[in-house]
Amino acid sequence: MLRDLKGLRRVREARVLTQRQVADSVGLTQAAISRLEAGHTRARPTTIQRLAKALLVSPEELIYREGFVVPLGRPQQAAAELANILERDVQGVRMIGSEELRVSVLVRASRAYLKLRELRERGEDVPDGVFSRYDAIIGACLGDAEPKVNNERADALLREMEPAQA
Repeated sequence: MLRDLKGLRRVREARVLTQRQVADSVGLTQAAISRLEAGHTRARPTTIQRLAKALLVSPEELIYREGFVVPLGRPQQAAAELANILERDVQGVRMIGSEELRVSVLVRASRAYLKLRELRERGEDVPDGVFSRYDAIIGACLGDAEPKVNNERADALLREMEPAQA
């Protein structure tokens, strides 16, 4: 099913990215990104998934106009703010039992975890406490009493959960 991407511009601008940068990261042209943002073109599910992965957001955040996107640039602050959002979402999962929300939280938390590991490997200051918060978020969604996430587990979660969002 083709979808309008009402939130694409909001997310791109929050990430302080140009249309060209987004286009290059997902294999589209700048003109295609412009048409998607303007609503002149509708996106296929595979395009939405690629854009969401590149922009570190859920597909829903690209589809809907409203929402809060954490500006990137200071990984420690962005990671903490995203963890705050995900922790609230985990409370929502517990209260309403939404499988769709649970999968969305798992995917976003796993992506963020992997991105933070990548940033740390490049020398960015990402404290251990941030990873502990993501361990707890992912564990809560999986029902783990003593969660511990690593790159392999986060990758496996993404492979398992992303098709469920399509």
